[in-house]
This record gives sequence, structure tokens and C-alpha cells, in this order.
Amino acid sequence: LSLSLSLSLSLSLSLSLSLSLSGIRQVKFSQEELQSSVYLKGLPFSASENDILAFFGKLQPDAVQVLLEPDGRSSGKAVVKFKDHQRAERAIAEYDHKYMGSRYIEIMPAL
Repeated sequence: LSLSLSLSLSLSLSLSLSLSLSGIRQVKFSQEELQSSVYLKGLPFSASENDILAFFGKLQPDAVQVLLEPDGRSSGKAVVKFKDHQRAERAIAEYDHKYMGSRYIEIMPAL
């Protein structure tokens, strides 16, 4: 038995971000949630949600979604949601281009 999952990321005109796992599970973010979220790229392909939570440490993210390629492998990208917009801004200001292992992580607003 083989299970194939794919993850797609789309930003609609209504500013609603939708992460979909082949129709199995769909997570939608409101505009407010997007304002308190950041987009990461450059992650090690082995980075887990727990690794990303540990990376941000004191900012205590509320949620992490590692984005996957259609074949189920990590894309090296993630969306991280924080408690509020201020923490998301601090994440960008304090953690952009910091290293996780041997890779520097680019952090930008999710919106």
C-alpha cells in the first residue's frame, strides 16, 4: 500500500493562504493569521517542525508547516505562525539570515 501526498501553496486574491495535502487536509489562514506568519526558505531538507520551533526559541511560534514537494520530500520551505504581528516582525528582524546547521535561512512576511 502506497500513500502519496502533495502540498500546494497558493495565495488567492482574498489574501487567504491555503495549504492542501491532496484534499486530505486543508489549512486556511485568514488575513490576520497571515500577518502574524512568516515564510522561510533555505531550510535544511532534514529540518523538522521541532527543529524550526527550536530555531525560533524565545519567540515561541504557535504553528509550523513544512512545505513538501509533490513527491513528499521537503522543499526547504515552511510557514511559521506566531501569536501576533509583532512576534512575526521580530522573527524577521532577529532571525533572517541566521544559520540552521550549515544553511542560512531567509525569512520574509507570509503575506
